[in-house]
Amino acid sequence: MSNFKRIKHTIRTLIILTLTVYFGIIILLSIPFVQKQLSHYASHELSNLFHTEVSIGNINLGLLNRIIIQNVSLQDQSGKDMLKIARFSAKIDIPSLFQGKIRINSVQLFGLNAQLSKPSPTEDANFQFVLNT
Repeated sequence: MSNFKRIKHTIRTLIILTLTVYFGIIILLSIPFVQKQLSHYASHELSNLFHTEVSIGNINLGLLNRIIIQNVSLQDQSGKDMLKIARFSAKIDIPSLFQGKIRINSVQLFGLNAQLSKPSPTEDANFQFVLNT
């Protein structure tokens, strides 16, 4: 086998392997049990990060670089509902993930209900803890 054929075979194998893994992840994330576990894990981690209650309904991975999150709810630190989103969709820059960074190209929010307040000019807004994190 010549060097050209070996390189061609290697590239073809890598492309097929990459596509198989990618579509395998998409299929895996379409299973309701996996979605529920992923949503529970993400809710728990965000609740620990923000020190307040966060709930997430479903997490779906769209084709290419889109992630879709449904039924997001975030409370402020006094326990009142601060943010509810029926559907949150974001496009993520894949190459930046390999550099350990998260870069979001675009975001779409559907069914947004935000209760943002600042009681007085000297007090912090109820969403300040999100900005500080």
